[in-house]
Amino acid sequence: ENCRIIIREMSLLTMKPFLYVYNVADIERKLPDELEKRKHVKLDVKIEEELIEMSTEEKDEMGLVSHIDDLVVVAYDLLGLQTFLTTGKIETRAWTIKKGATAPEAGAAIHTDFQERFIRADIINWKKLLEIGSWGKAKELGAVKTVGKDYIMQDGDVVEFKV
Repeated sequence: ENCRIIIREMSLLTMKPFLYVYNVADIERKLPDELEKRKHVKLDVKIEEELIEMSTEEKDEMGLVSHIDDLVVVAYDLLGLQTFLTTGKIETRAWTIKKGATAPEAGAAIHTDFQERFIRADIINWKKLLEIGSWGKAKELGAVKTVGKDYIMQDGDVVEFKV
């Protein structure tokens, strides 16, 4: 255990997580086994560049899908990160936190007062909220749950903090 602590404190590059991004013409094609085993994302950078210029209709018509989101998802996973959201009349915003963070720790991503003065939080998954249509209706239907200080945040939680 002592050795692990010492090694971690050295911040060796070889101890850092690696994410390989392969620029390939055919993202469906299987890579050699030694490359497939590594944490990776396959992108066709030329196609990705073209997709930036296209409208949604053009992409749909041609059956093209961007894989940049895959890169973000895999990178977040590798770094042990997740996203929660806050929403209101003016804006909806995404916040990044470490996986395993409690509700008060997530509140600290917004402002330290949210962690220090945390009372409770109302939470619903973003997909469920989108399906229902509004925060008010979700509360009426009982889909919003109230959680305390020990709640472990889940990726995609939409939160209203009570401080």
